[in-house]
Order: sequence, then structure tokens, then C-alpha cells
Amino acid sequence: MLKQFGLTFLLAILGAILGLGLTIGYVWDWFSSDWVRLEASPEPIAELLHIERDQVWGESEAGVLYKYNDAKNCMSDCWTMVQTLPSPVWHDDPDLMEIRAETCTPARPLLGNAERIEQCRVETWVNRNYVFALRENGDLLFWQGDVFGE
Repeated sequence: MLKQFGLTFLLAILGAILGLGLTIGYVWDWFSSDWVRLEASPEPIAELLHIERDQVWGESEAGVLYKYNDAKNCMSDCWTMVQTLPSPVWHDDPDLMEIRAETCTPARPLLGNAERIEQCRVETWVNRNYVFALRENGDLLFWQGDVFGE
């Protein structure tokens, strides 16, 4: 009898932990958003410098600045050479309340990062997370997650 009670209790605790983990993953948008591998740059990117929504600026090993345009929709020829980093952009979006230099919630786990650059755009009804990760092998990955709320 005591063994059955202990086993039932253990399974209930494990179920609660699993349910909590799945709930947290759902709230942080891990199930509907996945890391997307982006087109390779003309030169290997050494450092990520600036982010603005789904655009990222990086510096190559040779010191050349590149901008990746529209990570969500661009399919080819997404990299452009630029001379300088952009000035901060202030949008006329009435829903935009704040821009943070980190995500509002943790990004989906990813191993083997050399560098990461993140941005959270706090809007009236949603927090939009944008994350670019530079892998140790030179691949550039993009993740976006939306957390809805008030």
C-alpha cells in the first residue's frame, strides 16, 4: 500500500513538473517559433554589431560592415555592404512602448553559440523578441517569438 502511494505521488509530481515545463515553453513561444538558418554572408562574419527588428549589422573578419535585410522573408541576396551603423530609429508606431537590448523572454535554447544579439519590442498587446545567433562554425541563425498579453 505504501509503495503504491509513493509511486502515485512520484508520478503526480513528475506530471506537474512536465506540465509546468510545457506551459512555460508555450508562453515563451518555443513551440511556434524555431531557429532559422540564414543565407551565408559574402565574407565570414566575425562580430554582430547592431539589431533593428529582423535586420542585423555585422562586421566581417576583414573589417567590412554588412547588413542582413528582412530575416523573416528574404530568400536570396539578403546581404548588403554598408559604410556605417544606423542611428537609432524612432518609429511613429503608437503601439510601441519600449525597445530593450535583451529578449522579453528567453529565446529557444541553442547550443554552440559564439555570439548573440537580441532585441525586445514592447508593444501594447505583444512583446516581440528578435534574436540573431552567430554559431562557432560561422552560421547565422534567427529566432523570433511573440509573447501576447496586456
